[in-house]
Amino acid sequence: MTINSTLQSKESTNPNTISIPLKQKMEHLPFLNIKPMNQFITPKAHVNAKQSLQFFNKTVVLVFLLLFGIGQINAQSISTALGGNWNVAGTWASGGIPVAGSTVIINGPVTLVANSSCTNLTVNAAGTLNTSTFTFGVSGTTSNSGIISGTTGTKTFTGATTISSGGKMSLSSTGTMTFTAALTINSGGTLSSTGAATFNFNGGGSNSGTMTMNAGGTVNVGAT
Repeated sequence: MTINSTLQSKESTNPNTISIPLKQKMEHLPFLNIKPMNQFITPKAHVNAKQSLQFFNKTVVLVFLLLFGIGQINAQSISTALGGNWNVAGTWASGGIPVAGSTVIINGPVTLVANSSCTNLTVNAAGTLNTSTFTFGVSGTTSNSGIISGTTGTKTFTGATTISSGGKMSLSSTGTMTFTAALTINSGGTLSSTGAATFNFNGGGSNSGTMTMNAGGTVNVGAT
């Protein structure tokens, strides 16, 4: 006897042939051993699918971290030894012109020509930063082994500031320099004014170096 795989019931002219709908064949002919599709998915297949998903998730995380790292690298602006104006691309060996979110490393003479700011600032021994008459701010940490100077305008150092041996910070006119967090002047470091400048020391700190304030200036200790 043969079984036709027809989708619809119909009369058969062959007495040895039975025609039945496909659905009925599946339900009433158990000897065909027809299994639901989920029975063909073995435990191994489930494991492989889970591992593939885990690999995908890890890949996405890795790509994100790489992109994030690249973004951090691009946020670091390093000056050339020749230096130049802050707002000129040629002044910076890498990272481009600094913006508010940049970490800035100065290896040569750099001069502000407009109000500027950055997140972290490092002035190395051969570096100088002349803030001139402009407003300048560092929202993170400052490490100075070179020279940071200014005349008028407001200079604000929000994070911890360290003047290392050989480092100098100064104002030569009526500008204002504010240290919001701790200021540390190491042995051989210098903080000075030669004009009627105002210095605000709001975060305490320590002085093992030299601090010279002009008689015509103002020094405020504590929050202002």
